[in-house]
Amino acid sequence: MVKNSLTPVFGPIGELALIVVLVVFMLLERMRLRVRFLRLIGHSRVATTTLAIDEAGSRLSGFLFGQLLVNTGYAVVLGIGLFLIGIPNAMLWAVLTLVLRFLPYVGLWISAFFPLVLSIAISTSWKEPILTLALYGFLEVFTNNVVEPFVLGGSTGMSPLAVVVSAFFWTWLWGPIGLLLATPLSACLVVLGRYFPAFHICSVLLAAEPPTSAETNFIRLLIEGRLSEAKALLQALAGMQLSVDVAEELILPTLRAVENDLFPGAASPSKSRIYGQLRELIEEMTVEIPTESEQPSEPPKSEEPKLAIVPFIGEGDAIVGSIIGRLLETEGIRTTLLSSRTLRAEKVGRLKELKNTLILISAIEPRSVVTIGKMAHSIKIEIPDAQILVGLWSLPTEGAARWVRRIRESSGSTIYTNIGQAIQGIVSQVPHGDHQIQGGSENITQAY
Repeated sequence: MVKNSLTPVFGPIGELALIVVLVVFMLLERMRLRVRFLRLIGHSRVATTTLAIDEAGSRLSGFLFGQLLVNTGYAVVLGIGLFLIGIPNAMLWAVLTLVLRFLPYVGLWISAFFPLVLSIAISTSWKEPILTLALYGFLEVFTNNVVEPFVLGGSTGMSPLAVVVSAFFWTWLWGPIGLLLATPLSACLVVLGRYFPAFHICSVLLAAEPPTSAETNFIRLLIEGRLSEAKALLQALAGMQLSVDVAEELILPTLRAVENDLFPGAASPSKSRIYGQLRELIEEMTVEIPTESEQPSEPPKSEEPKLAIVPFIGEGDAIVGSIIGRLLETEGIRTTLLSSRTLRAEKVGRLKELKNTLILISAIEPRSVVTIGKMAHSIKIEIPDAQILVGLWSLPTEGAARWVRRIRESSGSTIYTNIGQAIQGIVSQVPHGDHQIQGGSENITQAY
């Protein structure tokens, strides 16, 4: 009888002890597990997988740390409130709330059940129970609508509806454990959807900022070779005018989709055809020239190009470079765009001939992050007076700090992850007197 009565107690305790032991050993071996997982994925996908893991880890750690801060503040205010109401062991219930609030939706009310029952038991009126319930209700509403949006923001990258739906799904699948893990697991699926085509549906359904209909239609039109309709779409969206917003919201996502999802790896006839159409559309787009009042008053010191743009691997890198060159025309900065078809040694030799003071290496593929630092370092050795800039256009805004730090330390380069940031950085590094406003595409020199 004693054995039968203790079995329901020892079962959960044993499972909890097993989980704790596994967690401890996994934390101790976390770096080795990470390396083993990357090797399991395969060499061809190491860079993409590494970026996905880094972004998922960064998002989850930021979310959990922010949740801990919110819960701690919640518990402190709750403990003070319960103490003033006169509930015994107020700090105990506050600590219990701090822990159980990590369990979405139901954790708070599980922790609130005990103080409510206790307030009913010790009070001779309904004053204490009503105050206790009002305290929990006020703190929950205030925290959910004011504190959490400010502290957590979009740390998980999920829409609010996706958070609720994922909680229902994982609870149905795994019960209370699924509810606890619902947000972290769904956030990981959203990140995977950004890097792997098989999980793309998760990014579309759950992400806070899924691909827009315009972006999807533009990619589809290019794939199907419907150039005139793609041009009509650009005309409707931007009046065939090339700008930083159009580049970042439409052209860059298209290039990422082509390089990372649709045709990853080596060049193919389909990829070349799509890039040919995209290059033709970009050449037809116009760039707004600043008015005379915005042009620099000082005469240019030299008409030589001030910036050399080096495509790191392929045509996609060169297309981003051409966009940057076109946009820099409006700032009076002449650029030289090297060919993407030349070998790395030939590119370095050509840069030595040009003797540019600024060199931008453009890379759209995620796997470029592994080796682009070596190229930047080799260029710096050959041209020590040049300032090396690195554009990693598929690098996530969050979760890439480790790669940025590694590239910066190895080559002393400045890292950019979006076109607007790169334009501002380049303009700030070119002396004002060297700016020259000249309309037309002749300001972009093609170097082969």
